[in-house]
Amino acid sequence: MKRSILGLVVLLMLPLTGSRASDVVTVWVEPSQSVDVYWEVNLSGKVYVAADIDGRPACLEYWWIRWPTTSIKSLGRRCGATSFSVRGLADLAVGGKLRAGSAEATTRIRGTASERVAHDLFRVV
Repeated sequence: MKRSILGLVVLLMLPLTGSRASDVVTVWVEPSQSVDVYWEVNLSGKVYVAADIDGRPACLEYWWIRWPTTSIKSLGRRCGATSFSVRGLADLAVGGKLRAGSAEATTRIRGTASERVAHDLFRVV
């Protein structure tokens, strides 16, 4: 439980620290739970994840929860390594989080992101 909480805290801090491709975070998901894999506000780029069970590719359901509307956008079931676009302010969302679930067994998710500020809201023209 403590490891899950620590992993979530690290994931939540990724956008604030300007993650690099070398910053890999590991999160574990149990069959009966869903986990937040990535969280962003006003960013664009890509999130890269790889899910496995004991070194074998694992399949998970992924979805975005868009903020502030909390609307859900299903990304479908993906197996092994995959990537997702972070679309900035697209879909009328200021931010959002990538969530994963529907694991068949205890599954490791390793993730990283390549991101940049989507819109400079404080720039004076």
